[in-house]
Amino acid sequence: LTGDLVDQFPSYPPAPVLLSRVAAAAAASGQWPTARRAYEKLFALLIARSPGTPPSGTARVEFAEALFRTGAADQARAQCELAAASNDETAPRALLLLARIDEAGGRRRDALASYDRLLSDYPRLERSPQSLLAHAALLEEFGERARAREVLARVVRQGEGEIAAEAAYRIARTLSAEKQHAAALEWYMSAAYLVPGSKWSRPSLRGAGQSLIALGDIPEAISAYRKLLPQDEELARSLDGATSEEAAVRIAEIFQGTGEYAGCSNLYLAAASLTKGAPAERRAIVGALQCEVARGDGPAAQALYDRLRAMNAEPELLAAANRA
Repeated sequence: LTGDLVDQFPSYPPAPVLLSRVAAAAAASGQWPTARRAYEKLFALLIARSPGTPPSGTARVEFAEALFRTGAADQARAQCELAAASNDETAPRALLLLARIDEAGGRRRDALASYDRLLSDYPRLERSPQSLLAHAALLEEFGERARAREVLARVVRQGEGEIAAEAAYRIARTLSAEKQHAAALEWYMSAAYLVPGSKWSRPSLRGAGQSLIALGDIPEAISAYRKLLPQDEELARSLDGATSEEAAVRIAEIFQGTGEYAGCSNLYLAAASLTKGAPAERRAIVGALQCEVARGDGPAAQALYDRLRAMNAEPELLAAANRA
């Protein structure tokens, strides 16, 4: 009705107020095509009546989101840039939307620039965990791991369930990549137990196991990997009575059977480190090699094969490695 009214009586004085109400209500309820039509009429009306008076920042941002949601990304971007340049109270919201538009359009460096401006110009701004995770992902992508960790730590401090566990896991993963294994271990354990039963618990326990192996604490690594096994009383008893190297090999074999090749390779290598110079070391290396082949890591498999040959391994073990 408002649209008909404005079309038939464009000089009707309350028309801008009515259009603003319709547009805002449509945007608030996610009716983006209606919001876009209302804002298009409103902006045209304002230009016709007061060419030198710009629309409010809120109207610009909501119009930009309506354009973006209805497939007009370039027009949406232009409106966001105008709103962000205003530096009023709607500028942070405009920057957040601009980052989303640029991410969706593949302009990832531009998206990162918008997120960085938010961080520098509005450091106390309350941001959603989703926007912080997106920001951190872009920082990681462009090699800024330390800054990514600072952003992810904000997500953990907000403590919102699964998202906080994901952030802790991602912090640990970047620390692992930098070989800061002790720090990575702390974050992996936080991620594993932050939310009981979280989808991040298993990958975090695997990461903790990897960090413990890197730190040389094989018994604790085995303990971490054991938590990933099914709750089987007979299996638990057999592992309780095993030496560290036997437990590592047994768990590795179980992981190999379930397709968790990264974990099984780490455990085989842990067993190898515990049995240096013995035939068991060479058998464990063959097991690790088979896992690396299964997970598609050719260079790692080749390195293990070269290591096996340098050790003058038994013919049957070399034959198994050759088959792999």
